[in-house]
Amino acid sequence: MNTILHADTRAPARPITRPRTRTAITSAPSRNALVIDDDWDTAKLIENVLQAAGFGTYICVRGEDAIEQSVKDRYDLITMDLKLNGMDGYETIRRIRSFSNAYIMMITSCVDEASIVQGYSAGADDFIPKPFHPHEFRAHVNAYLRRVNDNNIYDAQGYTFMPGDLMNEARHAASHGAGYAMGTNNLDINGDFDEYDRSWITLGALSVNTLARQTLVNGDEVRLTKTEFELLVILLQSGRRVRSKASLVLELHAGKVFVTNRVITAAERRSVEVHLANLRRKLDDSPSHPRFIATVRGVGYRLMDMPTTHAPTVFD
Repeated sequence: MNTILHADTRAPARPITRPRTRTAITSAPSRNALVIDDDWDTAKLIENVLQAAGFGTYICVRGEDAIEQSVKDRYDLITMDLKLNGMDGYETIRRIRSFSNAYIMMITSCVDEASIVQGYSAGADDFIPKPFHPHEFRAHVNAYLRRVNDNNIYDAQGYTFMPGDLMNEARHAASHGAGYAMGTNNLDINGDFDEYDRSWITLGALSVNTLARQTLVNGDEVRLTKTEFELLVILLQSGRRVRSKASLVLELHAGKVFVTNRVITAAERRSVEVHLANLRRKLDDSPSHPRFIATVRGVGYRLMDMPTTHAPTVFD
C-alpha cells in the first residue's frame, strides 16, 4: 500500500500543499495501519516503526480525512493523536469505531486520567504518552501482533466473518446433521468445520468461538471490538477464578508473557473497567444482576458459572 499524506495547511509541522505519494514497500504487507497525527515529524516516526514491523501505512492529518480513508480501505491498526485541528481525536475514534474493529492506539500528550479514560470510552484499545521512544512504540506494536490470530478473517470493516457466508451455512449444517454440503467447496461439518466446532466456549446463553472470533447471545451474533473479545475470552478461559484488573491489563497487552516489574497505572485499571462496561452492555449483562460476568468488589471479575466447551444448540 502506498503511503499518502492528506494535506492540511493548518496542521502539519511541515506544510504541504498537495498530497504526496511515497514509494511503495517492496513486498505486499499482510497488515495495514492508518496513522492520524497533525505533526508531520511524529507521523513519519510512527510510520517508520510500523513499516519496520511489516505494515503498509497511510497518513492522515485530519480526523475527517481519516474517517473517509477508514471507510474506503480496511486497517488492522490505527494510531490516533487526540489533539487534532477540526474534529478532535475522541470524535474521530467514536466515528471510526461505529463501523470498524481496527485496533486503535492513542498516541497523545493528553496524559491526564480523564482524557485517557475518555479515549478508551470512545473506543480506543491502547495508550502511549507523548513524547515516546520508538522502542516503546515498537513494544506496543509487538504486543498487538502477538495478540493477532493469523487464522482470523476480517471483512472490509474489520469484523470477523467466514468466506462465502459460511458461518450461516455452518449453523444450517449443524441443524441438518452430519454430511450437509456447504457452499461451492462442498465443505461438511464433519470435515473442514471440525476445528470450528471444537473452538466453542459456552456459558449459559453466551457462546464464543475462539477460532472465528464469533460471539453469540441466545443465538444472535454480537459484534465486539478486538479488546472486548479478548477480554471476554480471557475471563472464559479463567473459569471461576477471580481475575484482578492488573492481571487483565498484563494479559491484554502482553499475552501470556507476564512482566513482574511492570507498573500498572490507575488509567490502565480504569480502561479495563471501561472495556468491561462496554462488553456487558453489548452482552446485555447487568452488573447488578449478572448472567455471565460478576464483579468481585475490590478484587476484580469472575464468571457466574463454569463454561463448557461445546457448540451452541440454538440456531436461527
